[in-house]
Amino acid sequence: MNILVAEETLTIEQLRKFFEDRPALKPNAIGIEAGLVTGYLNKIVNGDRPLNDEVAAKVMTVIKKYGYGLDVN
Repeated sequence: MNILVAEETLTIEQLRKFFEDRPALKPNAIGIEAGLVTGYLNKIVNGDRPLNDEVAAKVMTVIKKYGYGLDVN
């Protein structure tokens, strides 16, 4: 029996909050670790580029290492 688990969708607002809550982490460094071109994630966070599913998946993999999804509100 296969069980399908829905993947969490990352929004720009969630990404901005992640960096706001973790000022020591910078979008450029996370983007590079995710395999993006230098500065690309910074442009997404600033609203200069859209956040597509492919980029969101790459970024999600990295930010989970730094505590994304562990926030308790």
